[in-house]
Amino acid sequence: MADEPTAGGWLPPSAPGSRPAPQFEPAPPEPEPEPEPQRDMVATRDAPRERPVFRPAAKSSQPNGLATTSLVLGIVGILLVIFAPLSIPVSIAAWITGAQSRKRVAAGITDQGEGSARGGVILGIIGVVLGLLVVAAWVVLVALGVDLEELRRDLERRSSS
Repeated sequence: MADEPTAGGWLPPSAPGSRPAPQFEPAPPEPEPEPEPQRDMVATRDAPRERPVFRPAAKSSQPNGLATTSLVLGIVGILLVIFAPLSIPVSIAAWITGAQSRKRVAAGITDQGEGSARGGVILGIIGVVLGLLVVAAWVVLVALGVDLEELRRDLERRSSS
C-alpha cells in the first residue's frame, strides 16, 4: 500500500499492513445570525408604545471612614488588653464608631464598610469585656494581698531554673 502525500507533500510512514490516516475535511463555517428587523420609530395607534425603563439612582460609593476607624480601634483595643486602663476607652471608641458607621450604611448614606463596621463593633465589645476582666483580676489580686514585686521575682526564678 503506497502512502499518499498530504497537501504539504509529506506523510509520516505507516506501519506495515495498516491503512493510511483518515483525511478530515474542515467543518463548514457557521451561518451568520440574521439581523434583527429595524423598528419603526413612529408609533401608530395599533402598535404598543414602549415605556422608558426605570433605573433607580445608583447608591453612593462614598468611602466609609468610620468603618475603617472602628476596625483599627477594635484591633488596637484588643492588643492593649493587658493595659486595661488604655484598652477600655479605645474599645469603647471602636464600639461607638462601628455603630455609627452601621447606621450610615442602613440609612443609605453609603454602601461601603458594613463588614468593617461590624468587625469593629465586635472587636470593641470583646475589648471592653476583656479589659474589665483584667481590671477585675488586678483588683482581686490586690485585695488578696498579693505582692506584685514578689510575684515578678518568683516568675523570674522559675524561668531561670
